Amino acid sequence: MPSIQALQRRLRLLRRLDLQEDSGVTLIELLITMIIFSIITGFVYGLLIQVQKQSSDVQARNESVGNARIAIEQIDRQVRSGNVLYDPAAETLPLSMRVYTQANGVERCVQWQVYSGTLRMRSWSPTWQTDSLVSPWSTVARGIQNTASSPPFALQGGSTAYGSRLVDVSLKVKDPKSSGQVIDVSTSLSGRNTQYGFDPGVCAPVPAA
Repeated sequence: MPSIQALQRRLRLLRRLDLQEDSGVTLIELLITMIIFSIITGFVYGLLIQVQKQSSDVQARNESVGNARIAIEQIDRQVRSGNVLYDPAAETLPLSMRVYTQANGVERCVQWQVYSGTLRMRSWSPTWQTDSLVSPWSTVARGIQNTASSPPFALQGGSTAYGSRLVDVSLKVKDPKSSGQVIDVSTSLSGRNTQYGFDPGVCAPVPAA
């Protein structure tokens, strides 16, 4: 049997272990832990907000550029079958372009314009003064930043209707929700299916805007 002294030593040891287990942490240690946790939490939340903002910027930018490219595809179809291409620099409507086209087998006058941050279009019949066939403006793309110093349309080769069959389109795109830079979506379109001999005044006068 263990001696009384051995039992006493074991009892003292058990008491010390109990005291160590019940000691816990001090208030200062708890405050330091909370401060460190708050700093780490704030850093993580700040990183998440930054990533979310960057993702929103990329999504808005891609959407604006995608819409601008779709609009250029529509312009390309009309210019490709354009019978008369009017010089945008001579247009009375600012930042606009006119095309007399037979796209899809229908002869129409089509007008494109950058207006109030949007790219819009409309069309009318060459005999609109008698048949009143004039479509309203429809918005094709948003976030367009072109100004008079950076016109969206240009006709190469002079101001005559038959002077050139190449149209330069340069759309400056920036979504208002994006903090990124302005993106230039540019291309040159050729009137490949043109048939000559049309009256250059076929799309005049222009309906009121």
